[in-house]
Amino acid sequence: LCMLTEILVMESLTIEIVMESLTIEIIMESRVNILVSCIYRAPGLDMDKFKTCMEKMYTKIGQKDIFICGDFNIDLMKLKLHKHTEDSLDMMYSLSLFPKITRPTRIRTQCATLSDNIFTNCVEKIWQ
Repeated sequence: LCMLTEILVMESLTIEIVMESLTIEIIMESRVNILVSCIYRAPGLDMDKFKTCMEKMYTKIGQKDIFICGDFNIDLMKLKLHKHTEDSLDMMYSLSLFPKITRPTRIRTQCATLSDNIFTNCVEKIWQ
């Protein structure tokens, strides 16, 4: 049994023309801390600024379990068709963050997209 000792709000911000985010750190007594972020990137906003911002936010996190949840408006179903999609996923991989959702999150009559996801560095951990 893991005991929670406190929850810290690390960052709550809106970065105009890039994204909105809220990040909390859950301080654990007997294991690594957990970092949870919720992100919204509106469609059509600058992808290069988004990638730069994400790299700054998550590059030097240290030993923490990270979960980044949100609507990224980056369709992972179009990975090989859209350069920005491939670059964004490569950036997440470079941060050791991997998508947990691999099937479409929005299904319509004419198309299906995978724009909502949870990225984590806890790929093989089993939570009890």
